[in-house]
Amino acid sequence: MGTLVRTSKFLSAARDINGIVTITMRRPPLNRMNLEFMSEFSNVLRDLERDNCPGAILTSYSNKVFSAGFDIGELCNPEPERFNDFYTEVQNNWTQLYGSTFPTVAVINGHAMAAGCLLALSCDYRVMIKNRTIGYNEMQMGLATPTWFTATMLNTVGHRHTELGVTLGKMFTTDEALNINLIDCVADSKEEGIQKALSFLEKFTHFLPKSYTFAKHSLRGPFIKQLKENQNEETQLAFRFLKDPEVIKKLEIVKDKEQTQFLTSKVA
Repeated sequence: MGTLVRTSKFLSAARDINGIVTITMRRPPLNRMNLEFMSEFSNVLRDLERDNCPGAILTSYSNKVFSAGFDIGELCNPEPERFNDFYTEVQNNWTQLYGSTFPTVAVINGHAMAAGCLLALSCDYRVMIKNRTIGYNEMQMGLATPTWFTATMLNTVGHRHTELGVTLGKMFTTDEALNINLIDCVADSKEEGIQKALSFLEKFTHFLPKSYTFAKHSLRGPFIKQLKENQNEETQLAFRFLKDPEVIKKLEIVKDKEQTQFLTSKVA
């Protein structure tokens, strides 16, 4: 289980005897990301960097949903100041996770949609449970996939699989994801997934941390630099898109549908 080193409203972090930290997302029902969630996540990653963490595992409290992506409330006809804070936090979180100085593994024990898929792809290694799905489904909700989302998938599976995945809003099954190298291996359960994650992280105990960091940043650094140089432009572009009347209308339908499903599940 490990020793609990941090707990907050939406996340918990537990360290095992070897120093590996398991971060568990726990914002029911779908682990949707709002400003507060992203701020907590950034704080956890900063703590791990400060403590020279040897490796981290990211997973979900739920075996149904890894993360359904952004909270629709942050996207539906947003207020300028709130959206700027939210989107900036999301961008900063991506640069932290994608460029972390320690190896990371996503144990995808539930469906990973949109920004939930991005979280998984930002890790160094992905273990996915059978009979789950993963992908950028923004198109299905009337949204556009941000450029750094696309770049992260492109760096993982290549141009053609990314193009089809993004333009169709495709959710890949576990088998499909494995076949195109969107994930690295499959497990029957979360527990087995954690063990496979630990086996992967054990490989890095034989390397100098600075060597790993140099190698990782040589591969991922240019893309992080590109986002940082265009961060404000990306934020403004996203804000203008979300203010489009057709987009607002579509998101309101998605928001109402999600709220209805949540209330129905509560009653059941």
